Amino acid sequence: MMKPHNVALLGLLTIGSGFLQGCAPVAVFGGASTVGMSATEERGLRGVIDDAAIKAEVNALWFDFDPVLSESVELSVREGRVLLTGAVDTPQRQIDAVRLVWKVEGVKEVIDEMLVGDGAGIGGYVGDTWVTTKLKAELLFEPEVRSSNYNIKTYAGKVYLIGIAQDQQELDRVLEIASRVDGVKEVVNYMRLLEEKDIMLAHPNREQTMPLQEQAPKVAVADPQMQMSFPAPQAR
Repeated sequence: MMKPHNVALLGLLTIGSGFLQGCAPVAVFGGASTVGMSATEERGLRGVIDDAAIKAEVNALWFDFDPVLSESVELSVREGRVLLTGAVDTPQRQIDAVRLVWKVEGVKEVIDEMLVGDGAGIGGYVGDTWVTTKLKAELLFEPEVRSSNYNIKTYAGKVYLIGIAQDQQELDRVLEIASRVDGVKEVVNYMRLLEEKDIMLAHPNREQTMPLQEQAPKVAVADPQMQMSFPAPQAR
């Protein structure tokens, strides 16, 4: 079993090799981050590489400790901010997932949006995938939105946004578009404005939620207290 930091290093070497050889952009780490896209992203190439390394190491730690975590939890990383979605069957697995993320160097914030229970099932998964695909397509062709700066995750009809918005007008436009997509029950905003990109969102009240007027029943959560944004530990 290759150690986590070696997995991350291998990915970085793969990226570097592509540039040295003058190859076309190389997608690494499951296609989550494409080098060619970094030029249009506010986080830049260095940020893309760092986030990809964090994601690779977290996945390796999860798989080493409990392969179920890798299968059940969805992972998004943006500027060292880690968003966890999906469903785990026990509160202990939820705790373990968050605990292991904090072991990875470079993690600045963990946003825990995991559910404890069976989740939405296969039908819900298909619907969530459709919602994410539809929203990404709409943002791609929206002239007022720089879609490459947005990471989108959908779980049980709840859409999570993380990344950098150019300004409040762009962010408002994205929230409006997301709220109109069929199947969306709620939009949760973890975006930052460009001028705030160096400020960590340390307080939960900075999070914006945009419920729909006719919102479908929310998925039951075994322990709502477990859903929170974990502040970074003082000592690493």
